[in-house]
Amino acid sequence: MTEKILILGGARSGKSGFALSLASKLARRGNAREEKGLYIATAKAYDKEMSTRIRLHKAQRGDSWKTVEETMDLAKVLNSISPRCPVIVIDCLTLWLVNIMLDEGKDFHKTWVRPFLSALEDVRCPVVMVSNEVGMGIVPDTSLGRDFRDQAGLLHQELARVCDQVILVVAGLPLYLKQEGL
Repeated sequence: MTEKILILGGARSGKSGFALSLASKLARRGNAREEKGLYIATAKAYDKEMSTRIRLHKAQRGDSWKTVEETMDLAKVLNSISPRCPVIVIDCLTLWLVNIMLDEGKDFHKTWVRPFLSALEDVRCPVVMVSNEVGMGIVPDTSLGRDFRDQAGLLHQELARVCDQVILVVAGLPLYLKQEGL
């Protein structure tokens, strides 16, 4: 199975837990040849609070996942995936977007987003991607905040076009926005 699934939600909506549960089911359904799925973590620990969040996420997924921490070059990681990998979870694309926008300025789409989308097409196992829906709140009061919100929305639209499923998680409950071929 090569399905691509985008899971969106707000902060503490339950999207990461839902993604892990869904990915585990996909791995079992695909008769996984490797015991562990691949979890790609994009967060940077900029401060103590973020370090705590990262520790909580690690504890949540336990030892049943192989974790790769990659804050920028998702294409490189996807291009190096073992053909026996049963499932991939990428958490979180909005944190990844922050990383590349702050590092690259305006050229980030050509340098990081296009290669990621291209590599995503070539992956031969299910990929479950987690991202924050940030466009439903107040308008940010800074130019960088507004640009981030806009770029996140554009990234989500691009991903929604190529994904088989798009799921919005609210209060731990999934709302299926798109289901193709299932």
